[in-house]
Amino acid sequence: MTGKLLFWALVTFLAVSWFFQGNNPMHIVKQFVGRGKKLTTSSLDDSGNLRQSVDEIVKQVRNALGREISEDAVLLARMSASEHAGASEREKQAMQWVCKNDADSHGWSIRYTVTVNPGTLGEQTGRRYSTRGGGALGEREIHEDDVFVAESILAGDLPDITGGATKFVHMTGYRRFSDFLAGHPKVKQWSAEGLVPVALGDVSTLVVLLPKDKVTAEMQTLATEEPA
Repeated sequence: MTGKLLFWALVTFLAVSWFFQGNNPMHIVKQFVGRGKKLTTSSLDDSGNLRQSVDEIVKQVRNALGREISEDAVLLARMSASEHAGASEREKQAMQWVCKNDADSHGWSIRYTVTVNPGTLGEQTGRRYSTRGGGALGEREIHEDDVFVAESILAGDLPDITGGATKFVHMTGYRRFSDFLAGHPKVKQWSAEGLVPVALGDVSTLVVLLPKDKVTAEMQTLATEEPA
């Protein structure tokens, strides 16, 4: 009976994730299984703030890996794991680059960029990025693959595939790109400020936003055509 309950719990989790987040169930399973060891354990308080401090999360990752790792790498990894746990490596690369570009454009540290306003990690409300953890299977905690991408970016081994974008949003809940452009309040606001939404193609439902002068001819095509 326990095995059956576990099976149906997993099926329910995958179905809910697909419906609400647009994650293909098989993609979730593939990414979750292939993510390597889970490196952190965390929880939220009643206000949506992480009970663990940035320093505690960094210490957890260092202890789990048994080596030194920069705070910036840990925080970039935390952000991408929290924003979209089922992301491919390429999507993690795009999300982390946006966060780094965002920090660089303001002259901020990565720590300030992901904790600004509350000054702590946690839910996205009041923050520029989600850095909460948890999830039904701990999938929003930092895993080894999140760290690999972050360290590769900071070492200069993974290029910026976003064209210098400083904002991203997932096209969750919209079947057509045109509906997304017309209906998402943040995208409408950013578009009015002169940013161009661009779907990067093979990065799930991720859309990045760039100033018009940074949009290449190829990106302009992606910005006007319905994604496949």
